[in-house]
Amino acid sequence: RQLFNIMKREQDKIKTLENQLTKMSKSKIVVEAHIAQLTAQLKNEQDVPVPIPPGMTPKDLVTPEMKARQLSNPESWTMTLSQFEEVIQFCIDSPKYQRIKAMKRFVNMHDINEHFVKPWTRGTGCSVAVLMSKNVEENA
Repeated sequence: RQLFNIMKREQDKIKTLENQLTKMSKSKIVVEAHIAQLTAQLKNEQDVPVPIPPGMTPKDLVTPEMKARQLSNPESWTMTLSQFEEVIQFCIDSPKYQRIKAMKRFVNMHDINEHFVKPWTRGTGCSVAVLMSKNVEENA
């Protein structure tokens, strides 16, 4: 009789664990589907122009002087701390940042570079610092 009770308790434990595993598997499927959906959204957005932060020089207004500065004088590729904060805050406030964060639960500098910095600077010949400081040349 005692052995029967022990076996019954163990079978109940096994059933409970199986039920928990089933629930976890269903949750995992839901999470994976959500991640796949967010990933697809991000891939679709790759061809969509990324808005630039206030104060950043638009691509069509980049001057030859800005490009020349980028090719020499690395100590003059500067922006102010408040300009840097504006760029980071602009990223944080963007829907794309929020989607990346929802997908991964964090956003790192690799994400900032891939989804913001590269699209902003592509084809300009300038860094974010030069695009933000325009023709103001100050050494670091």
